[in-house]
Amino acid sequence: MRCRDREGRPVPCILCYLGMKGRSYFRGHYGFRVCSYFRWEDDSMTRLRRGDSSGKPRPVEDRVDPVCRKKYPLLLEQIEATVFEDGSARQPCTLTVFAGDGSLKACLSDRETEETAWITAASFQAILEGFERGLEKESLDWRRKPPQNGKGKRG
Repeated sequence: MRCRDREGRPVPCILCYLGMKGRSYFRGHYGFRVCSYFRWEDDSMTRLRRGDSSGKPRPVEDRVDPVCRKKYPLLLEQIEATVFEDGSARQPCTLTVFAGDGSLKACLSDRETEETAWITAASFQAILEGFERGLEKESLDWRRKPPQNGKGKRG
């Protein structure tokens, strides 16, 4: 036990007892250690951000295969465009893909209007084609995000 009285003799302490039993640990009592947590980013995340060693940002056009750009122009425009047609700043959309229940589910989120469109398909290519067709025909079912009610981002 770490807890001691004024003369330096060990005294029973419920917090030290819990630490000895491995139930809970409290600062200044038995078993407490200061943990040095790793950064939340692991090595793979830093590799993704690193890019080339020249220090110059790569142009957006270089990030996508020309065949893919030709096949899905509207979807890539939604994901990459950072300005509106009038020149004002724009937050690009995000595309998130989930796997579950034997199929793939994808969400295209428009951060400007806080709306989302969802597609479920059997393959990744079918998801891309579905979004491209939906954007072309303007047939995607865009839904507003529900209010957060204090949850989520802190501001």
